[in-house]
Amino acid sequence: MRNGRKIHASISEQRDGYRVTLSITEQDQTRELIARTVSSRFEAVTIAKAFASHYDIPWHKVEVASG
Repeated sequence: MRNGRKIHASISEQRDGYRVTLSITEQDQTRELIARTVSSRFEAVTIAKAFASHYDIPWHKVEVASG
């Protein structure tokens, strides 16, 4: 956790692609940053990494759930 922030990423396979959902927890409050369906797992991971970077959270510190 950095600056009191924690990023959560969920990537799941759907019929029409991969669903990526990211949320951030700051000061005990959680809010959704993005929820989008994309065509590939690579694109979903790229989006998750970009949002983590934007919020100064190293990728290895992101809690990722994938299925």
